[in-house]
Amino acid sequence: MPKFEIDLTEAAVAGLQVSVDDFNVATGRSLTLEEWIILSLTSKAIEREILPSSERIKKEADAEVPRRIDARRRELIGALGKCSAVRVPPDRTD
Repeated sequence: MPKFEIDLTEAAVAGLQVSVDDFNVATGRSLTLEEWIILSLTSKAIEREILPSSERIKKEADAEVPRRIDARRRELIGALGKCSAVRVPPDRTD
């Protein structure tokens, strides 16, 4: 794996350390600044591959949910129609 060396000012290190600390608190981890930079850059690098897939999955899920709700609703209305005490007209759409 290629290795890189970068020079950062003290101000840049201090600013980045705030982000590292926030990340560590939010995730319960204890990454060093170097580990956080590597994780951040790796995440950024694979983002292009992951984003289209996640968008496709979200679109599929968004389309599937209303279909499942409608199917379940029809199922329940059908079950109600079979009860002797309740009569639901078969063409009811509300």
